[in-house]
Amino acid sequence: MFLSVFCLVFVYSASAFEITRKTNILNLFTITESEKLLAKTLAFIAAGLIIMFGITVFNFKELKTRAPHIHDFLFRNPIIYYVVSCSFFIFIEVMKHFGGDSGGEGAEAVTVGFGTIRKANGAYRWINILPNSSISYQPSEVVKFLLIICFAIIIFNAGMMLKHKRGIFLYMVLAGIPAFFVLAFSSDLSSSIVIFSVLVFMMIVAGNNLKNTIENEYNILFFLLSKSKKDIL
Repeated sequence: MFLSVFCLVFVYSASAFEITRKTNILNLFTITESEKLLAKTLAFIAAGLIIMFGITVFNFKELKTRAPHIHDFLFRNPIIYYVVSCSFFIFIEVMKHFGGDSGGEGAEAVTVGFGTIRKANGAYRWINILPNSSISYQPSEVVKFLLIICFAIIIFNAGMMLKHKRGIFLYMVLAGIPAFFVLAFSSDLSSSIVIFSVLVFMMIVAGNNLKNTIENEYNILFFLLSKSKKDIL
């Protein structure tokens, strides 16, 4: 909630210079461009909170007993989520080369790749719902959600593997591939860092061995800092 309010304040302050531009809403009242952006952001936050509370009250254990096939399809196979996540950015890369690529080097967005990809500031971060449509979505936001589910299943199935170096190395490679796709194919460094960081922290929280290692390193460091050289010797 704090981050949401923080976001609203920054959105409003950053767009305050647009006060001269006004928009007429259904011929009933007029708002400035800054107020329009604030209302849009507030609407998305409200929708997100409603979905969040709806998910928290839903008992997924009942889904396992009442609809086991749906439960197994959603929560037993992480490959589906992984393939779909990577496919978004492979699709962007393919359309860049086969669908034509021109313009979009400035702030104003242009449509490329047979009208399927929206490009702005040299980055390909949006996919149109329909070719040449004005409605688009940012696949990296969808991928964050899908990969969290995917790697939760992977961690659950891995079990003791995350306590060994080979398991940790394999996990890091699996987490790094979609993060690399986001950066290389979509030119979205911030989302790439967020995705990789979230997946790594999931591993740290799930792996007791990693947590114990961090705690031991912290205790050793605290001991060295709190004691004199003579006491240590």
